[in-house]
Amino acid sequence: MGKKRRLSSRGKAIEQTIRRRRSHQLLKRVDSDIPYWEITRQYDDNSPWGRFATTVRNSTEDIFALTILSSIGHGILSREQEWLKFPNFLSSEEKQILEYIDTVLSHGENPIQIVIVDSSKKPKKKDKPSKTEEVLNKIETLLHNQVSDFEKLKIHINKNTVKSSKSPK
Repeated sequence: MGKKRRLSSRGKAIEQTIRRRRSHQLLKRVDSDIPYWEITRQYDDNSPWGRFATTVRNSTEDIFALTILSSIGHGILSREQEWLKFPNFLSSEEKQILEYIDTVLSHGENPIQIVIVDSSKKPKKKDKPSKTEEVLNKIETLLHNQVSDFEKLKIHINKNTVKSSKSPK
């Protein structure tokens, strides 16, 4: 009970072939209701390629959501100064779009912030960027994260390629 069977080298090769075939079948499967990267999520691991795939998938989902929401709500975003002064003029659908945008903008951020203020000094009023600027800044950050993780992946791959080419044959 609980005893693992040991596979011979032939058995291991057969098991790998079966796993590979299943992977290929899964990757060939087309299901328009499920994005491709959701189907392949199980193949992400803690390897450099897996970490890069996770970064690309997560940031792409956020970029896509922000782009679509901004496209749908671009009229709302362009009237930001008006609805900041009179939020009751927004319809329930417009409020919902803005809430969705705020949710995606804050995705991945810590909801708790500790702010230390020197009580002897008068706090400076910061100009808050417009919602459109926030969306553009978030997309830019997500794209930067993708490029940064890609550079890390290249460094890792190049380092391992140099090691394997130096190893004796």
